[in-house]
Amino acid sequence: MTRTQNPILAVAGTKGGTGKSTIAVHLASALGTKGAPAVLVDADPQFATSGWLLPTLPPDLNLALDLERARPMRSTPAPLVPTVRVVPGDIELAGWDMTFERTRDTLPAVLKATPDTGPVVVDLPPTWGALLAGTLLTVDAVVVVVEARELGLAGLARLLDLVDQASEQNPNLALLGIIPSKVGRTRLARDVVARLRERYRIVLPPVREAACIAELPGRGVTLWETSIDHGVRNDMTALVRAVRRKLKGAK
Repeated sequence: MTRTQNPILAVAGTKGGTGKSTIAVHLASALGTKGAPAVLVDADPQFATSGWLLPTLPPDLNLALDLERARPMRSTPAPLVPTVRVVPGDIELAGWDMTFERTRDTLPAVLKATPDTGPVVVDLPPTWGALLAGTLLTVDAVVVVVEARELGLAGLARLLDLVDQASEQNPNLALLGIIPSKVGRTRLARDVVARLRERYRIVLPPVREAACIAELPGRGVTLWETSIDHGVRNDMTALVRAVRRKLKGAK
């Protein structure tokens, strides 16, 4: 990673329901500051991240429109998370995810034109389409979120292969690591994390499964804006510290 400005970090997942958006929201919140908020780009056609942080979605402000008009991304503040600005997602992104050449030609310029205020975090869709491919050709770093279950491991090797292929065309791209997510108290979950560490050796701090996470989107906040006292808060803190170190080391 050789960029001198603030980094663009992609958050990818092997499938839906991995906790990817939860991690993307918390990384953006922690990496940004009030003076230089992170820009959280919701590149998922289901736009769960947008619904989490924004009480209403602006009709004329979303990533699909930015791509359609080939304009710099436009963001809006997250009302209750002062360290984040959001580029909302939209269902129209599904069309962009199926048109590789158009997305490849448009997405890099749109992402790179983001004002250089704070880091950019891209919450990717849980599909292996044009949005994933185009983003990997553009960003400086990527983390891969994996649910700590047997089914969660399906597709991980293929996704890592896609990252390797993208790095051949994007020499700035750094794989920061794999994030085990929704780690339960079961032996199976512990075994999955152990196998990940043994096989890949680039595993970041895991994030446990916690019911208290489910209440956050309805409140429009992250753990940092609450008084929730739960081990998952410590998990997120450890993860953020590790990602910060990795980002600095990748420069």
